[in-house]
Amino acid sequence: MRSLRLSLVILFVAVLLPILIFATVQALIATRQERETFESNTQGRVKQVIEELDRQLYGEIKVLQILSYSELLDTASLARFYEQTQRVVATEPNITHILLAEPGTGRQLFTTLRPFGTQLPNLIARDRLTEAVSTRRPVISGILAQGSVTRKPLVSVWVPVVRDDHSVPYGLAAVFDVNSLKRLLLADNIPNSWTGTLLDRAGLVIVSTRGPEELIGTAAPAGMREALASGQLEGIYSGALVDGVETITPYYTSRLSGWSVHYAVPRDEIEGPLLRSSLITFGTGGLSVLAALLLAGLVARDIAQRRRAEQTLEESQRLEIVGRMTGGMAHDFNNLLTVILGNLEIAAKRVKADARATQALQVALGAVERGSHLIQQLLAFARRQPLQPRAVAVNALVRKMMPLIKQAIGSQIEQTYRLEGSPDWCLVDPAQLESALLNLAINARDAMPNGGKLTVRTRSVEVDRAAPQIEIAVADTGVGMAPDVVDKAFQPFFTTKEIGKGTGLGLSQVYGFIQQSGGKVAIESKIGAGTTVILRLPAAAEAAVAETMAGITYAVAGATRVVLLVDDEADVRATIAATLREHDYEVLEAVDGSAAIDRLMSGGPIDLVICDVAMPGGVNGVEVAREARRLRPAVKVLLISGDPSAAVDSAAGAPEFPRLSKPFRQADLMRELGAMLAG
Repeated sequence: MRSLRLSLVILFVAVLLPILIFATVQALIATRQERETFESNTQGRVKQVIEELDRQLYGEIKVLQILSYSELLDTASLARFYEQTQRVVATEPNITHILLAEPGTGRQLFTTLRPFGTQLPNLIARDRLTEAVSTRRPVISGILAQGSVTRKPLVSVWVPVVRDDHSVPYGLAAVFDVNSLKRLLLADNIPNSWTGTLLDRAGLVIVSTRGPEELIGTAAPAGMREALASGQLEGIYSGALVDGVETITPYYTSRLSGWSVHYAVPRDEIEGPLLRSSLITFGTGGLSVLAALLLAGLVARDIAQRRRAEQTLEESQRLEIVGRMTGGMAHDFNNLLTVILGNLEIAAKRVKADARATQALQVALGAVERGSHLIQQLLAFARRQPLQPRAVAVNALVRKMMPLIKQAIGSQIEQTYRLEGSPDWCLVDPAQLESALLNLAINARDAMPNGGKLTVRTRSVEVDRAAPQIEIAVADTGVGMAPDVVDKAFQPFFTTKEIGKGTGLGLSQVYGFIQQSGGKVAIESKIGAGTTVILRLPAAAEAAVAETMAGITYAVAGATRVVLLVDDEADVRATIAATLREHDYEVLEAVDGSAAIDRLMSGGPIDLVICDVAMPGGVNGVEVAREARRLRPAVKVLLISGDPSAAVDSAAGAPEFPRLSKPFRQADLMRELGAMLAG
């Protein structure tokens, strides 16, 4: 009997032990995967909060940039501009007030919190205003514990008011109450036991969902500061709250503002339920075969989840590989195009007498420019930049835009183009002009929901003999506008479209661009008779046209200048060197950053350094530029790059150095060098 019992026990153990082992293993796997899923979901929530915050901040930046174009600032009509900013504050729930300040003194000219003309104190903190003025870019501040007027904690967005002569007479700021940012965190409906914290780039608390208001503006807990100091934009770390509760904290950092959101989750909320679930699974697995079947189902579910996770990971890895390949291809192709473009321009100068050869070379030059544009499209490298006006053949630009306009407005609208005017060259930023034309075409489409006719007309006009202009008219046969609507059409945020179908910024952006380009814009419209928007831009001078067509030699007064040319691509280096020597520069060459620094330390004369950004050998172009500035303070440095991502990184990390993207024409290079030496 005892032997039978022993046999039964052995049999039971032999049957049960594998089940228990299997159940234990599955419980551990489930525990790990559940934790990973929980952390992933929480990380996603943090990222969504940051993305919503970025959308709000970017929207306020666009509002300030549009206001900075106001002609009232040019005429010193600050009282009327003050009224305009009050209207904007009334429509923007996140903005508590807008202020205008002088960059040099920090003197506040007005704030919408006080009547115009009120004597105001100087700004308490001017560092972000100074940064915005020096970089000519919008700047988002950190937490300021006490404003000069409100005496409350606040954050602000600064935009420099840049005029046509590149001066910055004013700084324009939108100010937010931190409570509006706290509402953004609370809108995510996190559990009461969690702590959501928003930090600025310096690791100071902007808002927190838990804790007293005295925390605002103070240093964050050590764990949060260590996470920021790691340099990682996102991640998960373990730490403890002030009350000693151990936490697991996912965080995500905004690329736009440098702010970060941290969700501190008590460790027990993650690990406690998972541990209890594992014990229950283990117990039920040892009781019966039914538990084993249940575990089999769990295994199947876990396998399916793992496969989906692996598929997601593989897809993300494929996208990352494609992105890296595209960036590498852009770098290599732009280097190749630099070599081709430089040699074509050299050849074009030497065969001027041969008309057929010159024509063939011009076709090839055009193909190089189209190739460069195609690479930019492939990388989706589209961001707002300061205007870069040059001589543009308007009729050629409109012809290039025809397929894009047709795709944007659809086949139900008939298109007509009357491209007159000769010459048709105007001085304008071509990318911004293309954007304006597309914007006007889309507005025309929206005015003709049942179809109609779109007409684009160009011609050369003379308002007076001293000011020839190029006129571009975009006309539709749509519903038209009443006179009071025409009067308001260029005002920011004014729209007649339904809610959600228009921002009211399209025509105001066109107006700002045309005004900044030295032109005029007008609207002719009647109810039921359609609308015509007329753009007039200054015609390009003959010198600017000649520069665009063939390039200009920029002479530098005095003795021949010595240029140190640094590029790891031999063909690129040889082509640029040939261009420089044709323009009477003496060229010293270096194959990488280390060789360039050795040249700089050698003591020979060097007036200019032209350096590629991305180079092998451990020393990149930015490091060479800074070492050149340290060793020889008088030397001028120009950074060049064929990799758009490297160019963006260098712009963010070294804004003090001018940059030129490959491929570039000889005229672009000579213009940049001439400007640097003249400055």
